[in-house]
Amino acid sequence: MKKIILTVLYTLVICNLTHATYSPIRTNDQCHEIDSAKFTQGNNSDVAKAVTKLVSLLKNPDLIALQNLIHPQLSYGHSSGRIEGKTGFIENLMNGNSDFKEIDIKDQSIIVVGSTAVVRHLLEASILDNAVPANIKLHVMTTWVKEKKGWQLLARQAIKVT
Repeated sequence: MKKIILTVLYTLVICNLTHATYSPIRTNDQCHEIDSAKFTQGNNSDVAKAVTKLVSLLKNPDLIALQNLIHPQLSYGHSSGRIEGKTGFIENLMNGNSDFKEIDIKDQSIIVVGSTAVVRHLLEASILDNAVPANIKLHVMTTWVKEKKGWQLLARQAIKVT
């Protein structure tokens, strides 16, 4: 648990303190002071596949697949400030309280450091939030950890695009 918390804190510090405002970091960009060669270890395509799987499961939830893709210590932050753990996140998808109709992901960037990955993207979606239709546009940052089952979502935070 301590290792997971330190890993999340480390990735947040690396990815956020070097940028005062949201700015996607792409693995080949030279726009930051950090040596990007140190942050491209591993296979970004495997992380991208996990993100694609999550997007698919947001639209078409499957209990077993969600349980396998989501880390037990999930911290899922909504743009409203609400935080969910694994159980609440999965329950709200399965019971339709969080109902994603359409999702479009743009400007995705992935940084892999050992068995941890940070993914940023712009998410535009058509949703039903507790049966209330809405269109959302969010900057999203997720943290993934590589476990025996593969890449698992450990943390997610979204902010509304203004």
